[in-house]
Amino acid sequence: QLKAEGWAVRVMCRTESTARELFPNGFEFFIGDAEKEEDLRRAMAGCSVVHFTLANILDPAIEPRVMGKLCPLAAELGIERITYVSGATVAPERDWMPMIKAKLDAEHILQNQEVPWTIFRPTWFFDGFPKFIQGKRASIIGKQPATVHPVCADDFGRMVAKALSTDATINRLYTIHGPEGMTLKDALQRYCDVAHPGLKVSSAPFWMMSLIARLGRVEVLGAVVKMMRYFEEVGEHGNPDAANEILGAPRTTIEQWAGRQMSRAA
Repeated sequence: QLKAEGWAVRVMCRTESTARELFPNGFEFFIGDAEKEEDLRRAMAGCSVVHFTLANILDPAIEPRVMGKLCPLAAELGIERITYVSGATVAPERDWMPMIKAKLDAEHILQNQEVPWTIFRPTWFFDGFPKFIQGKRASIIGKQPATVHPVCADDFGRMVAKALSTDATINRLYTIHGPEGMTLKDALQRYCDVAHPGLKVSSAPFWMMSLIARLGRVEVLGAVVKMMRYFEEVGEHGNPDAANEILGAPRTTIEQWAGRQMSRAA
């Protein structure tokens, strides 16, 4: 979206193959380690904005570690704005979850330095739904009864780009929700109805997935199970009204997004 609106975009990534897989031609790539100050310095040199969207489910503390290095370098290099992708449930009362504590710490570092900032707290993205499908099986972990408002990454990209076009979004925090409320299972089923007709979504119990993770020594799956337990317990939070008013509310439905994915794949 930034490139479409005329920005020159440099992507910092750990490997060139990953970068080129994610981004088409026309982007500049910098291959480096975000925990190395010299790599950060070189990656940001000549830029006016840094968009921070780093995460690691096995090492959530990487976010505040890198933010702590990035902010003073950004001030030194004359960066005009830092934007950060946090999460919709981030709040001090939920900092018992390591993922939330890390994002909260990163937010605090960003908010207490001199470069202007904008923080986004998005909910679930449609774009993560394909990860819930393995072979001919679609499933969520747990019952996940809470109502959520999934959002399309294309809409989110538009909102980020809009935020960078106005000073009214400087030093502001925005919750991002999609246009429709539903359970996570219903959302995944609506995606499957378009992209995988006939596939029915099931719910895998926490105990079973935890057992598979332990017996198979699948560390990532174990972390995902803990994350899904958290989301089942806390549900969805935040008020998107301010974001919708100043950035334009997301409009894309799951069916529209799934149809676009099918067209792109074709």
